[in-house]
Amino acid sequence: FHWFGTKNDILDYQLRQIKKFFKNVQFVTINAPYSIDRSVMNNDPSLTDLLNKTGNKCFTWLRVMHENMYTYFDQTMKYIEEVIRKEGPFDGLLGFSQGGTIACYFAYYCEFFKEKITFQIPKFVIPICSPGFFPPQMKKKYTIEMPSVHFIGENDFLFERPLYGSTLFVDPILIFHKEGHKIPKLTEHEIIILKTFFAKFLKN
Repeated sequence: FHWFGTKNDILDYQLRQIKKFFKNVQFVTINAPYSIDRSVMNNDPSLTDLLNKTGNKCFTWLRVMHENMYTYFDQTMKYIEEVIRKEGPFDGLLGFSQGGTIACYFAYYCEFFKEKITFQIPKFVIPICSPGFFPPQMKKKYTIEMPSVHFIGENDFLFERPLYGSTLFVDPILIFHKEGHKIPKLTEHEIIILKTFFAKFLKN
């Protein structure tokens, strides 16, 4: 799941190093359900170039400026459900920034409503620098049992939020990287951690 105000093409580009080391894993990226017009400001000019090539139409998982932002979580969950039914099943969920928050909430959604769910539930979740703007019911009523790996940037201006989000999971694996609010370049040690983690859930 991509971050606020971008699109699946941008996330594909940001995941290029991870894909290089995990060629046996198929990464499927989708656009969020709500369209917005936004020019991405980023210290990586190639992202802006990619946005210009694919058009300035971008997407968000939540209408973050709406006074009732939390009401959109459940609508977004229904959208993801439909994607899984059409394109899945998927072994796991991965999301960056706002997409990480959505991935975490979908893990909660799957467990809390599992008796009503009619699709194959993903086995794990990987939130990257998730800002953790969760609705109140998620914070108070449930601890998520889905296995998880949380990437947290030591220089992320939102450092405390993804750290808090990891506490909502049972036995989370935490990976602290030296970069800011971004998908980091993996070290050899971090690659080993992910490979070990993936091996528990992926057949090949």
